[in-house]
Amino acid sequence: MTVPDAFQLAQSLAKPYLTVCQENTMAKARPTVQKRAKETARMEKKMQKAARKARREEEREERLTSPSEHDDPDIAGIVPGPQPVQEWDESEFELP
Repeated sequence: MTVPDAFQLAQSLAKPYLTVCQENTMAKARPTVQKRAKETARMEKKMQKAARKARREEEREERLTSPSEHDDPDIAGIVPGPQPVQEWDESEFELP
């Protein structure tokens, strides 16, 4: 066997091994890339969700602080629920 024949024999024997290794390497690299893409998409979605939440909170604060055009000016300052007792009404509740 001559040197070039031995070299060709070594290449032919090594080639299936290299092909398998390269295929496995490529196969292992794909899930990592896909996983990174999923993580990036997840982070982007999380950031968008946080931005929407912040915008809703700002809009809610604006609605609560600014008077609406549909509010009745006669009842604008009234708070729902039990009202404090007025001074003129306290005499009615005094105990003897």
